[in-house]
Amino acid sequence: MPYVIAINLSYDHHSQDQCAQIWELISKAMLGAGFQTDGRLFTVNLSEKDAIMLARRTFEQLASDLHSRNQNIYDYLKRFYGYDVAHTTNLLLPPLDSIEVKEDA
Repeated sequence: MPYVIAINLSYDHHSQDQCAQIWELISKAMLGAGFQTDGRLFTVNLSEKDAIMLARRTFEQLASDLHSRNQNIYDYLKRFYGYDVAHTTNLLLPPLDSIEVKEDA
């Protein structure tokens, strides 16, 4: 089961252009680390522990790279979450308890 990393940037404290530049760096780094994109989410087929470790290691490298430009990657983050896809609810589908199966006689 895929593990998801959800990243939201702090558009409240940074301009659209700054966030777009940082997002490009994040996306490139995450894809380079083996994650795949699913919309604005990054997924990887690893255990929770390994996926979290990989995401944190990727961000530590980004932090190191940006430090040389006097930037802190963590200043741009609003959310940096990880979760198992099995715990996701698709709200585009009707609730399970509202689905009825009728048999024709």
